[in-house]
Amino acid sequence: MRCQGGEQAVGPLALSHSSVGAGGLAAALTPHLPQTEPPPAAEQHAVVRLSAPRATLQLRFPIADLRPERDPWVGGAVRAEQLRLELTEPQFRSELSSGPGPPAPTRLELTCSDLHVTYEDGEKPPVPCLRVSKALDPKSPGHKYFLPQVVVTLNPQLGAQWEVTPEKGEELELSAENLCELREPEPSPFSSKRTMYETEEMVIPGDPEEMRTFQSRALALSRCSLEVVLPGAHIFLPSKEVYESLYNRINNDLLMWEPADLLPTPTPATRPSGFPDASGFWHDSFKMCKSAFKLDSDSDDEDTHFSTGASGTPQRLAPESQSPHSQSTFSTLVTVLKGRITAHCETKDECGKRLEATHGELVLDVEQGTIFSVCQYRGQPGLGYFCLEAEKATLYHRDASSAAVDDYLLPSRLELPTFAPPAQLARTIYPSEEGMTEQGGMGRKGQGRGPHMLSTAVRIQLDPHRNVKEFLVTLRLHRATLRHHMALPEQSWHSQLLEFLDVLDDPVLGYLPPTVITILHVHLFSCAVDYRPLYLPVRVLVTAETFTLSSNIVMDTSTFLLRIEG
Repeated sequence: MRCQGGEQAVGPLALSHSSVGAGGLAAALTPHLPQTEPPPAAEQHAVVRLSAPRATLQLRFPIADLRPERDPWVGGAVRAEQLRLELTEPQFRSELSSGPGPPAPTRLELTCSDLHVTYEDGEKPPVPCLRVSKALDPKSPGHKYFLPQVVVTLNPQLGAQWEVTPEKGEELELSAENLCELREPEPSPFSSKRTMYETEEMVIPGDPEEMRTFQSRALALSRCSLEVVLPGAHIFLPSKEVYESLYNRINNDLLMWEPADLLPTPTPATRPSGFPDASGFWHDSFKMCKSAFKLDSDSDDEDTHFSTGASGTPQRLAPESQSPHSQSTFSTLVTVLKGRITAHCETKDECGKRLEATHGELVLDVEQGTIFSVCQYRGQPGLGYFCLEAEKATLYHRDASSAAVDDYLLPSRLELPTFAPPAQLARTIYPSEEGMTEQGGMGRKGQGRGPHMLSTAVRIQLDPHRNVKEFLVTLRLHRATLRHHMALPEQSWHSQLLEFLDVLDDPVLGYLPPTVITILHVHLFSCAVDYRPLYLPVRVLVTAETFTLSSNIVMDTSTFLLRIEG
């Protein structure tokens, strides 16, 4: 143990502590005189560091129980399935500070050089499902690496006493005209450029700048934010059964779970406003988030806001009552510099019968991809957003000559791929080649970079009175080419992909699934279809500079509205 410069280190654990209190030092050196004001409080700052050569974490999935009459003292309500995380050279760092002035955020940071995740259900052999590793920075002249990183930021609850107000003499004399000019529009994941078709407005995902502005503001105004950086990642899904189990454990168990209050909740008369209760959350201002996809809402439009009363029922508020500093509950940003998803699908014959000892295979490569999600956006209990972007994306599928692949033994550990095109698979969707479309992929002069190849923005709202959840889904493909391959109806890439993603939700205690309404807008800009018939030395190329597909889909109904525009 050694101490130098106010820092103590014990093995891999290091603590640093500093105190800033000029008033206390002056009081100690001066004679004791009557003081009219107490000395200013000292600022306390602590840094915690923890490192190890290797570490193993086990993530257990709780059984979500949303029933109001549940017993909070019943323990052991966890699933048999678990995720085993093996980390190489993990390093943990946390900073804590307190003192006068606005409370500072709490930052928790975890980095490692390699991560291997295994899924275990207790019955079948473990399945390796995720491998994350460091990647070399191509822009750095030296050997600089990007490390996998997880950052959790806990922001303090904003109060009126910490809101920024203009100083004396700096107040602006605003008229009705310049007040409208100075008011900035609310950041949104949807494009600010209005596109009308007849009497309806087309909804388009925002450009990269609009997406970054919306995501940065949502992360800064969240009670809790999670940022994950994956330099190189490989996700392996050996079967639909494994994918369905992982989907239910994460989406319907982990994200739907709510901590129970073991002690009686104090009444508002005995608990100060804004003071957390035994569970650590401010129940007088918001309620615990259930999921990015299982949201409770009372809102019918984006301009109507709600608060939670003492009885837990949403109360309608006027739109102008929302503070510009209203906080979201939880936001997540996952950045993948280069990643691959490998999925093994079921194969069927022309009669729809499953073929044994064979499987279909889909591989998706992504460069500079981001996944963003926010729930209870800006204090609105039922409003959430989901965004997905990829600068480049390529989908591979088994060639038409043999749509099935013989089964093989699963590896015990995943290896990070070289991201070279799989030899046994054919490109299906990929970035368009230069000159294939008339308009280039870069933005116009003076507009900077153009849009990403793939952009998706989703708004999620639920009306608890009608128990109806509405998904507004917008998707844009820019400069993408589809290579059409002849295949049996049950062995095409879209049939196998839709069959693989069609999973069933496990029931959640105390949760009634709502009726789902999906409003879908698909936009294709400068895209093409490459068709090469078998046994013929010809090639057909169909280009579409602008193509829009809109649809309204209601769950458990036999009719829907479909509109195609070119």
